Amino acid sequence: MPKTVVAAGLLCLLSASGAAAQDAKPVLYSVQPGKGRMTYKIVHKLHEVVGTSTKAEVKVAVSADGQAKVMGRVPVSTFTSESDSRDVHMREVAEADKFPLALFKGVAQVTRPAGTGTVKAVFKGELDFHGVKHPIEIPVEVAFTSPTRAHVTTSFEFSLDAYSVERPALLFVKIDDACRMTGEFDVAVEGS
Repeated sequence: MPKTVVAAGLLCLLSASGAAAQDAKPVLYSVQPGKGRMTYKIVHKLHEVVGTSTKAEVKVAVSADGQAKVMGRVPVSTFTSESDSRDVHMREVAEADKFPLALFKGVAQVTRPAGTGTVKAVFKGELDFHGVKHPIEIPVEVAFTSPTRAHVTTSFEFSLDAYSVERPALLFVKIDDACRMTGEFDVAVEGS
């Protein structure tokens, strides 16, 4: 149950460069190749299912005033669990052929710490999944490890029913409605 992106899109609260002039171009951050992961967890009374994708793409533009705009996406078909047959079924349920991407666009205000340090923010935006769009707030924590790099984490839930996803059943019992998404990304200023 990808979302996330999406969710992915979270890594973004990379804050603005304090010395930048008000009319300066935004600082652009992106996920480093192979350094991002989105994970979903769904629960059935008999077991939990966890699927992970390492294909999330996220771009964040941070202006001099600290406004961070993020756009993230993850291909639904790239989530894998410990079962190929379950993954095929999850792609069918999510209609990955018809709706190949989970997308998130959002905005947050971010104040970057001097040097290294950790900040928290909430991106307010829209999640587009399974052909349905809903407003959502995605919290992120950004640990700045250098002037141009950071490690971003996020965790949030969304309703499968709200996105018109037919919840799979096992022994006539459907999985829970809540899909828990987590993300972990290493990001860097583009060109650094």
